[in-house]
Amino acid sequence: MEQNDVFPLNQNREIVDGVAIVELYAALKQGQSVKQWHAEYKIQLANIDVRRFISFGVIKGILYRVHKYAYASGPRQLGPEDQSKAAGAANRERSSENRPSIHSEASISDNEEASEEDEEEDLDVKALTKYLDGMHCFDQICTELDVSEKELTSKLKRYGEVHIIHR
Repeated sequence: MEQNDVFPLNQNREIVDGVAIVELYAALKQGQSVKQWHAEYKIQLANIDVRRFISFGVIKGILYRVHKYAYASGPRQLGPEDQSKAAGAANRERSSENRPSIHSEASISDNEEASEEDEEEDLDVKALTKYLDGMHCFDQICTELDVSEKELTSKLKRYGEVHIIHR
């Protein structure tokens, strides 16, 4: 087994020195994904197995994973979308009191579909609310609600005042 088989090499086929390795570890910043870091330092990382590099850093305590937690600081506030939905629901209730005519039958089925969407949204809000105590990380919330991080973030923006804590 040659020395080149064990140690990473740079672009000039020279062994990457310890200083360069430490600089790469120091370049990892909180709030920056490994993908972003890799794109920025791809020349220095050309001959380094990034998965092994990160795993080694975590095992040896050089790196640690930062989790994101959501904390709702107050009760849910209705956003502009929610207010228009609430107004639409009130209008549907009033219109359902009137006798349907031949022309309004289609609108009744539309109203039923809208009501189902509102109920689904209410279930989403109830399911989401129990996770906003600051004790559940994004990974857990996404897994249990079966949503992506992007979808979760958009739901949290519509929810009201929610703080994201990186820890």
